[in-house]
Amino acid sequence: MKRLKDIRLTKVQLGRLLSRKQLNIYNYILGEHVVCVRCNDAAKEGIVVEEITLNYLNDIMVRGTCKICKGKVARIFEFGEDEEFFKRASDFRNSLL
Repeated sequence: MKRLKDIRLTKVQLGRLLSRKQLNIYNYILGEHVVCVRCNDAAKEGIVVEEITLNYLNDIMVRGTCKICKGKVARIFEFGEDEEFFKRASDFRNSLL
């Protein structure tokens, strides 16, 4: 089976892919539940999102920097396991062809 390509997303595209519940989870986790290796703790003031990617598993990968120390952080949201999200993500991929 051919591996799917990673696709960079805008915040608007992400908003269209996520359900309201998933968007709430996304915002909550980014707000205070991303671990910063440099701070050796959660990025308690949140992160600055620099890149959002739909990965080959139809999960969301977020890369950015800690608002406190400016250290690089990343977080994966395993939304691809959700059947409805996986279908929306697949439809989105097909729309790009």
